[in-house]
Amino acid sequence: MVRFTHLLAVTSLMAPFMAVGEPIGAEPLTSDDACLKSDGEQCSAALLQGRMKKKTDSEQGNKTESLLQSVDDSSSANTPHKLMPCEGAVLTTPKMSSDLYDKVIRRVLRALESLNDLCTPERCPQADVSGCILRAAGHDLMDYNPDLGLGGADGCMDMKEDSNKGLNPCLIKGEFGVSVYSLYKQFCDKISLADFIVMAAEGAMVFTRRIYVKEFPNRRQISFKEKFRYGRTTATECDWSKNVLPNPEESCSDVKRVFLDNMGLTWTGAAALMG
Repeated sequence: MVRFTHLLAVTSLMAPFMAVGEPIGAEPLTSDDACLKSDGEQCSAALLQGRMKKKTDSEQGNKTESLLQSVDDSSSANTPHKLMPCEGAVLTTPKMSSDLYDKVIRRVLRALESLNDLCTPERCPQADVSGCILRAAGHDLMDYNPDLGLGGADGCMDMKEDSNKGLNPCLIKGEFGVSVYSLYKQFCDKISLADFIVMAAEGAMVFTRRIYVKEFPNRRQISFKEKFRYGRTTATECDWSKNVLPNPEESCSDVKRVFLDNMGLTWTGAAALMG
């Protein structure tokens, strides 16, 4: 229960940074400008649509396995976009309906519900995978650079960085048989990877909240659907983001740089987000 409690603690902190772009059912933005307002609402291009070179499922599988093996070597394949190839993938979500949002959340919930709910000191499948998904979304948005106007929830992070290497199991390869990649491939021709990572995190938070409410029935369930905004464009490269996340060796100065200066959190919020 302790692991789930911490996951719930970050919900209110991450939610504002995830509510960006256009509301469900709205027409996409016509501007290709991106911004991050002072209140934490990010605007992003929602009209540009890119497609990757089409490949058969077997070719994609072989390519992905090869790329996964190269994450720790000198290969240039170091971003989710390169490590999670998908036939007909869009770089920007062209439109998001209410039914499509619900379908994604149901798939995420179903995947998490399929995991063993038994926790031991060594492993806790449901909490471990939920936490990893939230961590991936958090690391994605935490690289926002206000000076460059880059980063944020763009589906891009350097998977070779020590702080991100632990994300490979749940994000790409599969942890306890579940991965964001396997779910994303079902929607990649309709939803950008940048949007999908946010949606997966929202699904994980809904899932953990349901477990919490079972323990404390007087608490309310949560839903992010009303405030969800689509239109995040997946960044194919983000070399500039290296070493942007807080370095433990730098202690409070790096916490201030990332969480307070870049993201606009308070010290209390930063402490809660880090657990």
